[in-house]
Amino acid sequence: MPSFLQASLTGGELSPSLHGRIDLARYQSSLALCRNFVVQPYGGLKNRAGTKFEVKDSTKRVRLIPFQFSTEQTYVLEFGHEYIRVFKDGGQVVYSSGPSAGDPVEVATPYQEDDLAGLKFTQSADVLTIVHPDHAPRQLSRTAHDAWTLTLFNYLNGPFQAVNSDRSIGVSVDGVVGEVKITATSAIFTADKVGQLFYIEQRDFGMPWEVNKTISIGDVRRSDGKYYEAVSAGTTGTLRPVHSSDVWNDGGVGWRYIHSGWGIAEITAVAVNGLSCTATVKSRLPDTTTITAPAVSLVVTDVTPSSLGTVIEITGHGLTIPGYAACTLSHEGLEIFSGLVYFRVQDVNNLWIDLSILGTYSGVWSGTFEAEASLVAAATHKWAFGAWGGDQGWPSVVAYHQQRQVFGATPEAPQTIWMSRTGSYTDFGISTPIQDDDAVDATLASSQVNDIRGLVSLSNRLIVTTGGGIWAIGQGDQAAVSPLNLGADQQSYLGASAVAPVGVGNSALFVQDKGQVVRDLGYDFA
Repeated sequence: MPSFLQASLTGGELSPSLHGRIDLARYQSSLALCRNFVVQPYGGLKNRAGTKFEVKDSTKRVRLIPFQFSTEQTYVLEFGHEYIRVFKDGGQVVYSSGPSAGDPVEVATPYQEDDLAGLKFTQSADVLTIVHPDHAPRQLSRTAHDAWTLTLFNYLNGPFQAVNSDRSIGVSVDGVVGEVKITATSAIFTADKVGQLFYIEQRDFGMPWEVNKTISIGDVRRSDGKYYEAVSAGTTGTLRPVHSSDVWNDGGVGWRYIHSGWGIAEITAVAVNGLSCTATVKSRLPDTTTITAPAVSLVVTDVTPSSLGTVIEITGHGLTIPGYAACTLSHEGLEIFSGLVYFRVQDVNNLWIDLSILGTYSGVWSGTFEAEASLVAAATHKWAFGAWGGDQGWPSVVAYHQQRQVFGATPEAPQTIWMSRTGSYTDFGISTPIQDDDAVDATLASSQVNDIRGLVSLSNRLIVTTGGGIWAIGQGDQAAVSPLNLGADQQSYLGASAVAPVGVGNSALFVQDKGQVVRDLGYDFA
């Protein structure tokens, strides 16, 4: 084959569909195949830079992730199968002291080889936030060149799914701090809820704080959406309590802050009948949803249900609950589990109690009924499950925007984003009434449900790439995002791939869906 001179290679590699287009001017400066070379703008090629160091295990895939604290302090992180290793200044970082001195710095992770492609990142100073739809968000922190720590992202006060609107489904608790039991009037707790947050709101607004009112120690009053307990008796003054901690005096009475009308717990286990769960309180629960379980017991013999799910009549039991009307034990057997049968009992005042027979079954039940949960007379229908974890999965994209940390796209909410409070990257709480710096959540209102694949902050707008188009979150260059000022405008119907978008100059670069084209998106005043 004869050789010929090709003075310029700036056309790069041509698609095979253009190999016969000798009529195109660009054909004369292009290549059929260009591998391991970088095309230079002035015509020539240079070798693609190679990698110097071997990975920990060459039989498994790895990802190299940049970590840049400043222009002087930059690192390359090797993410592999259940580990992270660190490289800096042309070499691998090793421990400088201690029992591991001289050994490579390595951080254990939960990420398997198959998880690596789905990892997304964002960085703030010395903290790298890592997300994956199958794993809780984590933060990789650097305190020295050889001191790296991976911890769970400690998110606070949410986020949550929509608050329940069905007034027939209420919940109550048997405490306000520590380990508590949450009881519901319907079977809302399933095994896949373990690990989720649970939001409980005050059942009613309670007594408002007022000027010049006589107060006794222990009285509870509401002011500025918060609840306070009197620690001294007297007459209220003229200074309305608005504090969120400790004790403050209104000019006549001392008020101790209790809660803000809601509380949060993390579900740790659920009952087999789905009617209750145990949970660890993260933020003190409201008092009006809490009552004490009565001390009741009842001996029952020869109770023979014809089948599970049928009504079982028990008469002559003499069961009473202190302070309430006598109960009629006419109820439905809900479930048999490990030798126990679970029941719900309702009295004439429609108050509920959970009971279980503690005994054995051999043709008939024989055992002792004991109270198993609180009465739910104080049940509130204002509750919500967490938006992350459990059956919802975890966010798959993350970024920073206008002093907020932004997460998006769980498996169950692929078009939703959640923004933290302004200046508080781990706090997803809201106020009553809503404030401008409260956390924000938004779901894209599109004709198709295409998952969010990337987030990038650009020109005071949050650019959201999805599989079916590009969106901009915000209200123009002059407006900050807030719960009261939130807009989502579709900018393009060209979908994006899972490759994270990047900001370059005044534009955002993204790879179009299917991975064949790189496109840019920028603001045009016209």
